[in-house]
Amino acid sequence: MTSFTILVLVIVLLGLAYVSHFNSIHEVRGEEQKEEVLHNFPFEWKGKTYWYSPSMAVAMFATCFDKNGVLHILANKRGEGCPDFNGCWNAPCGYLDFGETLKAAAIRETKEECGIVIPEDKVNWWTYEDTFKFNNNVVHRFIALLDGTIDDYQFNTSGMEENEVSDVAWIKLDDVDNYKWAFNHKELVKQVLSKNI
Repeated sequence: MTSFTILVLVIVLLGLAYVSHFNSIHEVRGEEQKEEVLHNFPFEWKGKTYWYSPSMAVAMFATCFDKNGVLHILANKRGEGCPDFNGCWNAPCGYLDFGETLKAAAIRETKEECGIVIPEDKVNWWTYEDTFKFNNNVVHRFIALLDGTIDDYQFNTSGMEENEVSDVAWIKLDDVDNYKWAFNHKELVKQVLSKNI
């Protein structure tokens, strides 16, 4: 096993311990149930101290008009290599790498999952979610309105992880309900395409 594989296994095991511990800490007083907040905790690996804590994720809601002036959103279908929501659609999304800004992560994930490079000056922070509904993540969302039309952009998924994405598409508002979506992206996509942001 490589050092990276061992590190991933350690993090996964600590994550399982965290979830198990968090779910088991309940204090019931009458009908009221209170959960204790479990703070970040350290673990040792190769002589260094690391901290287990919630992960930082990003999502890019990139839009572009077609030649008829209809707004579309860039989305990808999750492949068999994804840990969850296989076969569902989402806006390009993923985790922040070490030393990376949130905006840079959103741009990188879009390139990796769709093959489209979005200029930094087109990307704007939109909102975030820290409800921890999805994998104990804090998710920062970005929006971008691309120049030209959707025909100006060619999909290229050659730089992505194996089986991470099975399809990429520009989707218009009228078609959003025809797709099965991951996370809460269906509602968010509708907000963006309805210009309700």
